[in-house]
Amino acid sequence: MLLRSLLPALMLLSALSGLAQNRGRRTEIQESLESRYRITKVGPTALGMRGNEASVRRAGGVVVLRRNGLLGSFKRNELVSNAIYGDRTEILSGDQQSAVPLKAGERFYVIAVSVSSDAVTLGLLSVATRGSGSESGQVWGSLNFFFDKKVLEQGQAEKIFPEIDAWLLPEGTEVAPAAASSAQPAIPANTARTSDLTIGLHPGMTRGEVVSALGRPRREITFGDRLWLDYAGITAFLEKGKLESVDSNTAPGAVKIASDPSGAEIDLNGSFVGSTPAVLQLQPGSYKITVKQPGYQDWQRELKVLAGSEESIAAKLSK
Repeated sequence: MLLRSLLPALMLLSALSGLAQNRGRRTEIQESLESRYRITKVGPTALGMRGNEASVRRAGGVVVLRRNGLLGSFKRNELVSNAIYGDRTEILSGDQQSAVPLKAGERFYVIAVSVSSDAVTLGLLSVATRGSGSESGQVWGSLNFFFDKKVLEQGQAEKIFPEIDAWLLPEGTEVAPAAASSAQPAIPANTARTSDLTIGLHPGMTRGEVVSALGRPRREITFGDRLWLDYAGITAFLEKGKLESVDSNTAPGAVKIASDPSGAEIDLNGSFVGSTPAVLQLQPGSYKITVKQPGYQDWQRELKVLAGSEESIAAKLSK
């Protein structure tokens, strides 16, 4: 009798435990995506400083769209929401009449990641400005990748990442020729220039072969069938025990940019990246920074960013 009376409570506790576990796995997927894409923070500054909703306050990674067939908008509050089911797409919401097509090859910041019970949602903002008819500006996008609920509940990263990779990839990542629905990351063609350590690596190597070639990693991170081997300067990524890609993990440099007057546009190597004041997280290298404001002369500077460095720039604009 006692067991029978306790049964409903035990069933409820079991159900709640299952829900918590599912949320935990979805959280792991979200954290993995946020780490991979390095989320960009956008929006006006605090304390009354000028800026607009597309102002980049902290630049993260950039992704490249691989396919046509999706729509975006010049206005964030009139966003078109795209649903993606493998190779099939449809519009969930938004005004298609005022929408603009998202172009294959176009570069985007990832500004938001959300994982629900049946979908992974990515918020995008184009790096460059575009014009269409009487409108121009950066383009906003919302991509909703739908999966069987069990895939997200069980955190099946091996099914989630390839579906997303078929549509967009972090900049600098190349894929082996394959059907889009099963595209897998491959070692980038420029890997050998990333570090001398990568010489001799090739797709399909086992963990033991990678460790034999590179030595013991600083740390190993495992998620399902995926394994990351972290070395100084590079990270080797294995899936199902086979090497898939090698990426640079050099620490970015922080570049703080302010201007007088404030609210000026910042161009990085010719592409709009935000408005002052801003903090840009940039990979080591040389950059041409242009700060401009209507009615003022453009301010330019060549900047060399070192790994892990911090640089402050104060651009005083002249009439």
